[in-house]
Amino acid sequence: MRRILLVTILGAIGIGLILFLLSIFWTGSVSGVGKLSVTSYPPSLQVYIDDEYIGETPLDNFTVKAGDIEVKIGDKWREKLFVAPDLESVINRRLSPSGKSSTGYSISYEAIKTLFNQGAHLVLTSTPTGAKVFKGDKELGTTPLVVSDIQSGKTDILFVKDGYEPLKLEVKIKDDTIVRVSGSLELDPFANLRTVALDGVKEDVDKLPTLQVASRFSWGGGVINTKRYKLAFNSWDKIELWGTQVDVESITDYINELDQLSQSKYEYPGIPFAYVIDDFGNVYSGLGIFDYDYGKLEPTGNLRFSVGTAPVLIVSKDGDFKKPSIKDAVAKLHKYLEQEPPISGKLVSEIDSVEVSGGESKTIELAFQNTSSLVWRKKSFYKVQLRIANNKKSPLYDPDSWISPSVISTMKEDEVLPGQIATFDMSIKAPFYSSKFSERVSLYSLTQEEFAISEPVVIKVTVKGETDKVLKIKDTPTGFLNVRSGPGLNYELLITVFPGETYAWTRYENGWYQIIMRDGTKGWVIDDYVTPL
Repeated sequence: MRRILLVTILGAIGIGLILFLLSIFWTGSVSGVGKLSVTSYPPSLQVYIDDEYIGETPLDNFTVKAGDIEVKIGDKWREKLFVAPDLESVINRRLSPSGKSSTGYSISYEAIKTLFNQGAHLVLTSTPTGAKVFKGDKELGTTPLVVSDIQSGKTDILFVKDGYEPLKLEVKIKDDTIVRVSGSLELDPFANLRTVALDGVKEDVDKLPTLQVASRFSWGGGVINTKRYKLAFNSWDKIELWGTQVDVESITDYINELDQLSQSKYEYPGIPFAYVIDDFGNVYSGLGIFDYDYGKLEPTGNLRFSVGTAPVLIVSKDGDFKKPSIKDAVAKLHKYLEQEPPISGKLVSEIDSVEVSGGESKTIELAFQNTSSLVWRKKSFYKVQLRIANNKKSPLYDPDSWISPSVISTMKEDEVLPGQIATFDMSIKAPFYSSKFSERVSLYSLTQEEFAISEPVVIKVTVKGETDKVLKIKDTPTGFLNVRSGPGLNYELLITVFPGETYAWTRYENGWYQIIMRDGTKGWVIDDYVTPL
């Protein structure tokens, strides 16, 4: 009997404990309304709640239905939070220009269903994690953490993490509530910067692997902002090393956040360093503009660059800037900067197969992203063209729009910065014979007299012509071949054609072929310098 009574008592205690724990963190169904305040920088951004348009920031004490909601600010930023009845939840965010990152905080409340009074609970999270949290002078722990039995009333909560600006919030605590505080910390990248001097950097780098630099495009750098700082150039004659100790989970996320912060807060064109090196010796393109004059940037804190230098940021978790991997990267970077980098680009437009009739003209627009560290220009230095790969003569050559039988066009834009898009028109003129073409086109630097480091783009064209007969012009002593109005040397000279070009032909008389020229007219060429295909 005693044993049964003991089991019954223990069972009741266990059930009660389970109900108690559930009562703390289970809210059950929620009814009623709560309040929501939303502020943003920049202001006047559209706010949506559960995809329904509410208004523009700032919104103060806006009445919403209590419960789980999803808040959208601007085009890209979203957050979920819980709005408790009769309590005000708050969102305050500073958004980057691209919407990829944000700083600020959100505070929301949930009512606790309790069997008896349990006080309040704080749930504290931060981006990035691992921030120390203080309540007044008392350290509560590091995020993420849950703090129980918090007294009601107003209290200051402080988030602190090396390399980030402290975030201080005033939080209202109410009994029998779970208060969720989420803080997104803002980088403070320039406060802990210091110049670095490396002795014993390898002079002989020939035995080291070739330096691979991750372009601005590859780590997701935003569009370079030139509103405040116009592009200014000065040849780099040395490297200037800077170091910062930051514990980051992803170096590319850190660089991206630094790039966004540099633009939105300090109004720099982008990350104010030519290159970034991590603990493993990986090298990333910073601002991404070769020979950019960093001496023109107005200083922030201790950030001052000499004219004609390439500032390099070393990001280290442990603050050891002299480890062998970093020294090797610096040595290879010295070698890398002895010559200007090549252009490179990536096709970003989708190209389908094109069908045309014989003699038909058609324009195809090709868009390329500048993945190099050079600024492409239409008329001056680093002039970029679109050409047939290997400078071959194309049978799709349009004499009315192409620069030559192998040079298609220059870009439409006057200037294209790293990461931006350049567009080219490829106006093709189909020959008059039926055929299928796979034409390879590529970017070409007229300044450097070389093709870009990128895969040639294959343009597939199917021509439905008047005939299947085709011939090719052979080499001639003069470098061209005359086209005459009839099958003989005594006929009128109409035009000249060139070796390597192909034409449809319709008739053959007395050692002469009648061909269909680009404009659709017909003429005759002697068979000594043509090859039927």
